[in-house]
Amino acid sequence: FLSTSKYEGYGRGLITAGVSARTFISTDVGLIGDSINKDNSLIIPVNDTSKIIESIFKLIAGSDLIKKFSSRAHQAAYSLGNKEEYLKKYKKSWEM
Repeated sequence: FLSTSKYEGYGRGLITAGVSARTFISTDVGLIGDSINKDNSLIIPVNDTSKIIESIFKLIAGSDLIKKFSSRAHQAAYSLGNKEEYLKKYKKSWEM
């Protein structure tokens, strides 16, 4: 999964990718740093095209990295809890 957003709400697309045990590359927006972080995905700065390309090639070259990140992203997505817990965290992110 690849997300190159300049702005993201709370990252529902990333959560869906994580629940589906997909490895992903994302710009540092939305819930990045909360449950989704460098331990379970490849995080790149916004507007850094060279890092996007580098990250794509890193995943292509590293099947072990894909397995590790997909498993960790899956766990991180489920750590967000049920719908009510997710909505509380989403609301809290707007209050900051």
